[in-house]
Amino acid sequence: MRQVAFILPKRFFFSNDNQIKEDAEKRFDFFLTQDIGIYILAQQHTISKLRPQVSDDYRDKINFVGRKEYDLIKGKKNDIIFIVVGLEHHDAIFSFQCFVMLIDGGCFLKNPDERGEKIITYGIPINKIEDLILYSKVLKIHKENYFHLGHGENYEVYSFNNANTLGFRVGAEEKKVKEIFQINLKANISNRDAKALMIIMLHLLGELSTSSNFSDIDIWGTFPSSNPDNQDTSVTFIKEAIRLIDGSKVNKEPLIRHTKRQKKQTSGKQYKYENKINDDFQTLRANPVIKDKIKGAVICIIDDYITTGYSAEAAKHILLEAGAKKVIFISVGKFGREYFSTEYNIEGDVYGDYAANFVSESDFNGRGYTDNDTEFLEFIGKIE
Repeated sequence: MRQVAFILPKRFFFSNDNQIKEDAEKRFDFFLTQDIGIYILAQQHTISKLRPQVSDDYRDKINFVGRKEYDLIKGKKNDIIFIVVGLEHHDAIFSFQCFVMLIDGGCFLKNPDERGEKIITYGIPINKIEDLILYSKVLKIHKENYFHLGHGENYEVYSFNNANTLGFRVGAEEKKVKEIFQINLKANISNRDAKALMIIMLHLLGELSTSSNFSDIDIWGTFPSSNPDNQDTSVTFIKEAIRLIDGSKVNKEPLIRHTKRQKKQTSGKQYKYENKINDDFQTLRANPVIKDKIKGAVICIIDDYITTGYSAEAAKHILLEAGAKKVIFISVGKFGREYFSTEYNIEGDVYGDYAANFVSESDFNGRGYTDNDTEFLEFIGKIE
């Protein structure tokens, strides 16, 4: 199990005039007793003034890193999961340059309005310092993915949480996880539970930013909402956060919804089985604005959850037909035990007008079952 280390701005432990704070050692102990590493982020010329003020008891346990020492952090990422707790614009830039997770540390400021705009936009919020300990524990948990399906060399699909509600293991925990996902990944902002959403985001960001399975992705995208006007989704926030962590320069969605589609979760199981991907093929296309970027690229599409797999299959067919080298489809959770892998013949231009003719499908029922919903619910209960 890898160590977790927080990269914290100088202001957490030192005053503006570079004097160590009276409670600095208490803050050191807060992290060190939980086996969490500490890296203090400061200007390179300032570090020589800060380091001598750390007592001998802590000097070998506390690390300093200059604001331009990106390679120092990148070189240790195979052994350490780094998280930047940011307050200012420069802290966010450091996290982006090092491709590590960013947490909004505004709760540590007397005036939270002082924090930088990029911290507010891209940082995962916390309410109190104890949340950092809980976050580190969430990041350390990794099990075999609940669902993983490979389809040749050019397609893979992953789900990171079990929310099984079909088959022989229907229980209260599975139903509760499904309810949490639906509320926080489908509902509008006013109905989302900040506690649950933070854990969902953190778990997914942790998997995506630390696993070598996702190290070669060129373009990050989301599976479009049924309503093309709905751009404010939780998954969009997650995608943008990981895109910046990963350093991707492409900020356009590879898939676009040009016409509103009937929502799948309200259309009924039988309708899904009979209609399959038709509604998506009729309302989705590859984004012509980034046509030259899509061709030859490894593209990752993030969605909230998978049931039958038809959305994932739509992304697969459209983007591979558009010229992508490989498509990876990721969801937060998997509902049910089925996944239908499909074959279609596509005629026309997937960047404009096209038609898709069904050929065949295979049902991968029951593949990849793992229990991790108990821990998911436990962590949500601890966040306040």
